[in-house]
Amino acid sequence: MKALVLFVFVAVAQGFSAQETQSPPSRPNPDSASQTATQPADQKSEYSPGVGTIIVAELTNPVSAKKAKIGDRVECTVVTDLVYQGKVVVPRYAKVVGHITAAEPFTKEHRESRLGLTFDRILLKNKKELSLQGPAIVVALAPPVQRTVRTTTEVRDMPIEMQRGGPTSPGGPSGGSSTGSSILSAVNSNPNLVGGNMGSNSGAIGAADRGVIGWPGVFLLKGDPGTTVIASPKETLDLMFQAQVVLRVMEPNK
Repeated sequence: MKALVLFVFVAVAQGFSAQETQSPPSRPNPDSASQTATQPADQKSEYSPGVGTIIVAELTNPVSAKKAKIGDRVECTVVTDLVYQGKVVVPRYAKVVGHITAAEPFTKEHRESRLGLTFDRILLKNKKELSLQGPAIVVALAPPVQRTVRTTTEVRDMPIEMQRGGPTSPGGPSGGSSTGSSILSAVNSNPNLVGGNMGSNSGAIGAADRGVIGWPGVFLLKGDPGTTVIASPKETLDLMFQAQVVLRVMEPNK
C-alpha cells in the first residue's frame, strides 16, 4: 500500500515538471517595449530657448522700410554665447532668423516710418535649427558699434596683455605679471609699444539695456503679440548693417 502511494506521488510530480518544461515562453510586455523605444527619443531632445531668454545680436544685412516687404527674411548674428546649465548651447556667430511684419516709409501721407520685426528660430553653424519656445522681439536697439584705432601715447594706454609672461625685471625670470615693473621692462625691451596703434570699441549695448540707445528720433512701439515696431517721425527707417539689437523670447502667441 505504501509503495502504491509513493508511486502515484512520483508520477504526479513528473507530470507537473513536464508541464513547466513544455510551457510556451512568456510574451514581452508591450508597455515595457514602448518605454524602451521612447527612451532614446527623450535623451535626444534638443535645447529650445525658452520664454525670457535674452539674445544680444547684430543685423546681418541692412533693412529699409522703403524696400522691405512683409514676410521678407531678417537675420541677426549672435555676438555673445548663450549658456544653459553651464554649457554653450548657442555660440557666438550663430544666426537668429525672423521676418518683416510691417514696413512703412516716411511720406507726406504717412508722417511716421515703421518697421515691424519678429524672430522665431536660431540657425547654428552646422545648419541645425533651434526653434524658440515663443517669438523673440526687439527690446533694445542701437547703431553699430564704433570701431576705431588710436595711437597709444602713454603707458596706461598700452595693451597690457602684450607683456604677460615677460620678465618682471631685466634679465629676470618670466613672471607673467602686469605690474608696473613688468610694464617698464617691456617698454625698455620694445620701445615701439608706446606710439603703437590699438583698436578701440565704443557704443556697444548689452543684455541689460532696454529701449533705443544713441539713435535720436527712433523709438520702439508695442506691436501685435510677438512683434516689435520700430518707428521714426523724421525720416524713413534704415537699419544699417551690424545695427545692434537685444532680443527677448516672449510667451507663445495665443
